[in-house]
Amino acid sequence: MKKLAKITLATLATTSIISQTITVQAEETADAVNQARQAVNATQQEVDKAQNEVNQAKKDADEKKKQYDAYVDSESSAKQELETAEQNLKNAKELSTQANDEAKKNQAQTAVDAAQQEYDTAVQTSEQKKQTADTAKAVADQKKNISDEKEKVVETAQNDVNEKLEAKNQASADKDAKNSAFEAAKKVTDTKKDELEKATEEHTKLSDPAAKTNLQNELNDTNAKILDTKQEIVTNKNTISDKQTNVDEKEQKLSELTTKQVELEQKKDEAQQKVTQADSEKAKADADKTTAQNALDSAKEDKQNAETAVSDQQNKVTNIENELHALENGTVPTTELDAARTEMEAKEKEKEIALKKQAEERKKAEEEKSKKEDAKREQLNKDVTDAKNEKDAIAQQIANASEQAKKGFDGFLDWAKVKFANDENTLEDIKNAVKALHKYPAGMIVGDENDATSLRNVKEALKVLIKYNEQRVNDEHFPNLKPLGTTFYMMATAISNADNSADPAKGHTKHFQVGENLAWGYTDPNKGWYEDEKLVWEALQEFTAKYLAEHPGVNINKIGPEKTAFDKAWTNYAKNEKKFFNIQTGHYTNAVNGNYIVTGIGRSTVANKRGKMVYDDNLKKFVEVGGDNKYTEDQLDSYGITFSQTFSTDTEGNGPKAEKIYTIAEFTNLFDEYMDTVDTTKLNAKLDEANKKYNDAVTARDAYKGEPALGEREVLPEEKAYDAAVEEYRKAKVAYDAKVANVEQSKEDTKKKLAEAKAELENLKKSRDKQSSVVAQKQAEYDAMVSKATDATNKASVAHNELDTITQDVNDNATKVETAKQTKAQAETELAQAKDALKTTESKLAELENKKSDLENKITNYDQELQKLADKVSDLQTQVQAAETEQLAAQQALTASQTSETNAINALNSANTVLTNAKTVYNTAKQDYDAANTMYEQAKVALETANKDVTEKSKKLNDAKVELAKYDPVAAANLLHDTQAAYDAALANLNTAQANVAAQQTIVNDANQTLAEKQAILDALLAKYQDLMNKYNASVAANNAYIASQQANNPLNTGVITYVPSSSTSSTDKTVSNSKNEPNKNNEKKDDKKTDDEKKDDKKNDSKTSEDSSKQNENDSDSAKTNNALPIGIGILATGAIAGIGFIIVKKKREEE
Repeated sequence: MKKLAKITLATLATTSIISQTITVQAEETADAVNQARQAVNATQQEVDKAQNEVNQAKKDADEKKKQYDAYVDSESSAKQELETAEQNLKNAKELSTQANDEAKKNQAQTAVDAAQQEYDTAVQTSEQKKQTADTAKAVADQKKNISDEKEKVVETAQNDVNEKLEAKNQASADKDAKNSAFEAAKKVTDTKKDELEKATEEHTKLSDPAAKTNLQNELNDTNAKILDTKQEIVTNKNTISDKQTNVDEKEQKLSELTTKQVELEQKKDEAQQKVTQADSEKAKADADKTTAQNALDSAKEDKQNAETAVSDQQNKVTNIENELHALENGTVPTTELDAARTEMEAKEKEKEIALKKQAEERKKAEEEKSKKEDAKREQLNKDVTDAKNEKDAIAQQIANASEQAKKGFDGFLDWAKVKFANDENTLEDIKNAVKALHKYPAGMIVGDENDATSLRNVKEALKVLIKYNEQRVNDEHFPNLKPLGTTFYMMATAISNADNSADPAKGHTKHFQVGENLAWGYTDPNKGWYEDEKLVWEALQEFTAKYLAEHPGVNINKIGPEKTAFDKAWTNYAKNEKKFFNIQTGHYTNAVNGNYIVTGIGRSTVANKRGKMVYDDNLKKFVEVGGDNKYTEDQLDSYGITFSQTFSTDTEGNGPKAEKIYTIAEFTNLFDEYMDTVDTTKLNAKLDEANKKYNDAVTARDAYKGEPALGEREVLPEEKAYDAAVEEYRKAKVAYDAKVANVEQSKEDTKKKLAEAKAELENLKKSRDKQSSVVAQKQAEYDAMVSKATDATNKASVAHNELDTITQDVNDNATKVETAKQTKAQAETELAQAKDALKTTESKLAELENKKSDLENKITNYDQELQKLADKVSDLQTQVQAAETEQLAAQQALTASQTSETNAINALNSANTVLTNAKTVYNTAKQDYDAANTMYEQAKVALETANKDVTEKSKKLNDAKVELAKYDPVAAANLLHDTQAAYDAALANLNTAQANVAAQQTIVNDANQTLAEKQAILDALLAKYQDLMNKYNASVAANNAYIASQQANNPLNTGVITYVPSSSTSSTDKTVSNSKNEPNKNNEKKDDKKTDDEKKDDKKNDSKTSEDSSKQNENDSDSAKTNNALPIGIGILATGAIAGIGFIIVKKKREEE
């Protein structure tokens, strides 16, 4: 009874607080809060239990569904396996039927044999390609090693060049420093000399008796100039003011235009962004339109296919219905049999037409064969004639070239006349060369390969000039020499001299007004002329310097005893101490003569012709060796090769008539161009090819025996088709007979087939109707995309027009900006010029003022100034002497540094030559490697191709074997047995899988039902829990309101006491809110909002109480009014509570007592 009274009290109290906001006694409200909290906690436990049961039920349902999905997958796999097994069984049955076809078996065996042969050939080819690739790789590796070695040599040479370059740069830097020091010393000397000259002039002027009068006149003139200069300064300042105003105006104009340009550029950028966006949207719209078009076309095609399928299926249903109708009427349909017979008759007609056509074609082929043979024989005869003409023409070219080549240099000059027919100066040079070449013919044997005029000797001679020029321009003793060129005339003089000086006893013939170097017995005359004599010349310079130092005052250049003594001492030193074989230096000094501008070269090997001809000086003619005059081999070999190099300081023609001076490379290229026209090597190679072509043509002509005869008449496709139609008719007849034998079975089979056909027809109709909807949808989408694309195109066009307009504005304004810049720059230039003019005038005024002061000082202190100038002249004379000494020392240091730089340059040039040669060798090795590696790569590709061919041939062989296996009766029977067993097993597996799916579906349904029941229980508990939470929150709010009102009514109260729910209740609220997923989040938000409202009420109560307390301290009368009014308000509020629940409260207290 007490428990019921408490529950009733709590319930009534909570209801009263919610509806009437009536305050009650603290003890009763606290009981209501505790009871509500206990109810919430109890329900929370039930919710947790129900939630766990729901979770477990859901887990069970998920596991059951997962197992169900696995069974469904198994069923799908079983269906697929059954379909595969059914197809395999069908194939096996067909194979069993054709396994006894001997003709096809023989045909398959032939295919296997052919495939086997192709495979063996491919394997053999692959092995050969592998061997080739391995060999090519070995060669490439070897070339790679050589290339790497040569590359290391290049690296070493490059390092040496780098070192020499660094040394050269250091030497150049030292020379530049010495040159700077010399220039500085020279500048000091020149400055001191200028100062001395001015001081001397000034002293002389001041020493003049009329000096004082002249000074006074100069002073008067200076005063007048000062006045004029001051007026000029005023004018300059006015000009500057005007120019500054002009600059400011131009600056303002430029600033306005620049600001406008920035604004226009910004607008242009915005317009460009619009264009970019519009273009992008247009491109996307166009793409979407194309996509929609493709989708529409595809949908229409699918619809048409669907309609065709429906029509075909309807025909099939009609045919089956007719067949069934015939069966039900007791007759077996002959549709297939009649169709087979009609097909057979049609194929027979086609066969007859084809045979007739084949006979006509064979007759025509025979006629074509005869015509082809005639044309072939005619072409073969023509090929022989053409090849012979080509061969004879090349042979004639060789004969002509051989005759032309025998003319040697003379033939070259004839060729050059034609080449330069329009060049008068060159023609004159060639004319002079012809004269020189034939002026002294005694020593020449034109046409002999050893004569200096022979093309071989001219070619070899030109090589000597290349090396000569390299040595000349790099000579360290005679720097800055230029390479010499050549002319037709200079070459002719050297060639003539080489022949006419073949006998060493003749020496220099002096036939032409040219300088000359002669050499006998050298393959490279530069060795004697330059290299050997250079060593002698260097020793001579060293010896001369030492000799003059030891014999001061002697004259070794003038013929006399002193020169004779010097020459004797030098000869003794050179031969005995230096061991020089030849102490000449004239060839070397000729080679480095800076006055020469052209050169020529000739090479004769006439004297080296054993058993041929040598020139007999006594007889004045060439005689055979072993003839009247016997020459030993030693005599011939000692001077076997004769070289003549001629030099000249000018050309034959003068001024505009001067002939062209060719560089050695240019003349060599020109000579090589001629050599190509008379080179029989290439012509002989062509002749070999032409001979081979002729022989091949003759062989082909003789070997041709006519076109192959036509083979046996081939079996036509129409014949094969007819045979196949006969076989089909036979099969149809067998099937018809079988149907007649078993009409009832045929009826059942036909009914089943009809039902399947009708079902398929319905499916196809649905698919067709669905596709019609798809077409309508795609048409609407396409129309929308067309409209969108049109809008995007219009927008893009507008954007482009706007961009073009603003771009034009930008360009126009930019032109104005540029013009303004130029105008401003001109104004600034004029202002700067005006300022410079002012500075110049002010400087001029200062100079005049100084001059005035100086003149006044000289007039006033004349004697003292004259003495100062005399002392200044004396000091400057001493300073000039010292500066000249410093300049001389700097000059000597500069000369030494220049020599060091020259030596460093020569060393660098030598290192560069070594590097160039090393690079040439490396490049050759690298090219060899690249070529070898290319061959290896080609071999690899060939091997890969061969291996691919092996793979293809292997597959072809296996396919052929598989095809052959089809015609093995035993294998076909075994295959039929195995495929039947596999089909039976697949059917059993499918039945089991379908049973498992059905059973598991029941289990899943039960699990889902259990989950639904558990969820319903949980939902009911959650609703109950939420209702209790609302009541609990209301009781807490009522209790806090009561306590706050009691404290406010107590004059001794200094604060507010508020009832705070226990932590367990808050925790419970949080737990329950989390017990449900998404639905409870909304509840949680509502609870949080309500709690926030309660907090706001607490703050209002707190603020009000504090405010009342503050007013009591400030004014007692106001406090008294407040305290009197508050109980009255509470009393009024309490009346409702007394009327409603006072009876129950009194009853409760009595029972407790």
